Amino acid sequence: MKQLEKAIGLSMNDIHVVLPALKEAYTRIYKDYRELTHPKLKMLDGLIILSLVTFIIQLAYAQIAGQDPYNSLLAGLFCSLGQFALCGKFTLVLNFKHLSEYSSVMWHSMISQTKKQLESLY
Repeated sequence: MKQLEKAIGLSMNDIHVVLPALKEAYTRIYKDYRELTHPKLKMLDGLIILSLVTFIIQLAYAQIAGQDPYNSLLAGLFCSLGQFALCGKFTLVLNFKHLSEYSSVMWHSMISQTKKQLESLY
């Protein structure tokens, strides 16, 4: 046990202190999420999780069965990743929309950053 503690760099006392704090933090975050999050955002979060699970299943299938139709594998993987990215961005936009005091500042900064990025491409 001492060798394991040296390898990890943590003692068992540290673990016994940290685990209850992590459990309390998890329960508080989950409770706040259930009570304060709008149902439409919960649906988007479910879609994000579904797209990640679909991506992982496709990767596992490719490893088990092989990558014979390679183009269809890439199409499925990119479709899952694209859906994940679009839903994540939409979730961020909807969350920022509810912050009324910062919304105009955030929108102006996001628009200016996007404009600068597009100008740097051309």
